[in-house]
Amino acid sequence: MSPRPTLLALALASALPAAQAQATEATEATQKDPSQLEAVIVTGSRRAENLKDVPLAISALKADALETYAASGQDIRALSARVPSLNIESDFGRSFPRFYVRGLGNTDFDLNASQPVGLIFDEVVQESPMLKGFPVFDVDQVELLRGPQGTLFGRNSPAGVMKFDSVKPSKRSEGYGSIGFGKFGALNLEAAVNQPLGDWAVRASAMLQRADDRVHNPRPSGERELEGYRDTAARVQASYRNGGFHGLFKVQGRDYKGSATTFRANIIKQGTNELVEGFDPASYPSDGLNVQTLQSSALSARLRWELDGMNLHSITGFDRAKFYSRGDVDGGYGAVFLPGAQVGGRTNPAVMGPNYPGQDALLPFPAETADGLPTLRQTTQEFRLESATQDALQWMGGLYFFKEKLQVDSFNFDSFAPGNPQDGYAVQHQDSSAWAAFGSLNYALSPQLKLRGGLRYTSDKKDFDAQRSSHPFLPPTARPPM
Repeated sequence: MSPRPTLLALALASALPAAQAQATEATEATQKDPSQLEAVIVTGSRRAENLKDVPLAISALKADALETYAASGQDIRALSARVPSLNIESDFGRSFPRFYVRGLGNTDFDLNASQPVGLIFDEVVQESPMLKGFPVFDVDQVELLRGPQGTLFGRNSPAGVMKFDSVKPSKRSEGYGSIGFGKFGALNLEAAVNQPLGDWAVRASAMLQRADDRVHNPRPSGERELEGYRDTAARVQASYRNGGFHGLFKVQGRDYKGSATTFRANIIKQGTNELVEGFDPASYPSDGLNVQTLQSSALSARLRWELDGMNLHSITGFDRAKFYSRGDVDGGYGAVFLPGAQVGGRTNPAVMGPNYPGQDALLPFPAETADGLPTLRQTTQEFRLESATQDALQWMGGLYFFKEKLQVDSFNFDSFAPGNPQDGYAVQHQDSSAWAAFGSLNYALSPQLKLRGGLRYTSDKKDFDAQRSSHPFLPPTARPPM
């Protein structure tokens, strides 16, 4: 087998003189002992603890491992199978990832579908699937908590929680840059800079991933070039510390434009798990149009007051997103009911296809659809009070508030009419609000035996409506409600 071209990664050393000087002045006394294992600190229990002391099924990926996985320009799905029991897949390509822990997940691709695996980014829950695919760059650690996590993290976490913590501003002048490039014009850029400013520290980081189209549609109708993309994201954080008060403020955003997933019909050889003969991954005969866009933004403020024997936390988050994805989901062109689609028991490739040797095309009906999320607004607020002593008894309690407003648009298009006009539309509106009170107790009977327990009460309310205003197969007088 000849080697296949792969993405090459080129790491650029930091250009900041201060960082280089600090590295040059490192002494043997400050270097790590290679015979000692580095302590892994996790926050899955909402406290910073050594991983070996936490009685939970937690796995952690540190920054160096994350940089390796992201070097080829992959999205969040690159974390799939990197820790035990985790799988990540998507029907939407680089957006709408679906998480599975220990085989538990939700295959529903509705834009309003909840998942049993929660995702927490910088201590703010990401409820909508459109918020869960934010690019993994300048991230300090990713934790996977397996098993139900409802006590501390709330609803939609019966299978587990994925927790992302970006690199926080520090009191050192430093930075880094990296570039990767590969086939089909693939480019992966990432950079960050950190600067202390008195009581403040500021960190800015950004990422760009792009690739040219690599799939061609040989037919005169439909989208001609597919699977290229341009994905950019940036994050700015400011940290302030004065006495017993610490504030961490963040703004981040993403702008993605590319192709929806290219579904392909009839490419599995009947009775086997093998691809049909003659399958060409670079060719996609289609009669549908294709586009996908996603814009998201987030603001958050994490405040901590160090009181006498306890800490008070306030975590505020505002998230916004817009999304649109259109594709030819029947996987080919034409349909079996078109005149001339079947000639003498064989598929006519001029009307329906594509055919493959020994396996003719079969498209029972056309399906060119789109889903949009023109409105998504999420607001969260958490107050948490916790003990900060070395006593055997440790406690935590808090209040959580959640509000979400969204609209989901669903479209159908006529692939056989010039210009592929819209011939179907449905819409969903949902307003969600919830509040919760939670608490937990930890008691160390001995260094080897610790007891933990928790309780959470949640009140959840949803206002939902849906309607179908046009249907491709029904006359206007017979349009049913959704």
